Formats: sequence, structure tokens, C-alpha cells
Amino acid sequence: MSNWYIGQRIVAIRDHSQRVFKRGDEFTIKGLQSPECKCKGVEIDIGHKHNDSPDRYVYRCGDCDQVFPITSFVHWYSSICFAPLDEMEAAISELMESVNVVPAS
Repeated sequence: MSNWYIGQRIVAIRDHSQRVFKRGDEFTIKGLQSPECKCKGVEIDIGHKHNDSPDRYVYRCGDCDQVFPITSFVHWYSSICFAPLDEMEAAISELMESVNVVPAS
């Protein structure tokens, strides 16, 4: 399990179901919270906001099916959609070294 922190650079590892972001998009973590539903894990704020007053909407978790009110303008996303970018960069660097590829300057 990755250790998430505010200010961390991350990359989407899957497309969002409503096309809000796609695999390969990079973000910086703005905030972290535990899910409001029954699911375990971490929710990540990547800077997306709801357009309307949050008290007008509810959210249904696609995994546990729990319904709860949206209480802020922040649009939270599950951490399963992301990977730390520094870990990806390190893995790419190691791979390039193992096949003797020199990065372009």
C-alpha cells in the first residue's frame, strides 16, 4: 500500500468512469480523507470541484452501494485510481537502465 501525502505527485492508472480524467493524467494531491461510505482506503482531492451547492446532491458508492449526502465542493476520488508518480518514474528509470537505454536530453 502506498503512503499518500498532500503535495504528492500522482498519475491516474485507469480512466475515470465518467471521463473526468484518463489514464496517464498527472495531478498533485490537494487533500486526503477516509471514505464516507463503508469502503476502506483513502479518497484523494486532485483539485476538482462540484459546480453546484453540495447540499443539493447525494452520492451512491459504486462498490458498497451506500448513499450519503455530498457535504463539500471537493470532488473526492478513490486512491485505487492513482499511483505515486515518483514510484513510476523510479520503475521506468530502472527498466531503462536494465536495457541500456539512454534518456533523451
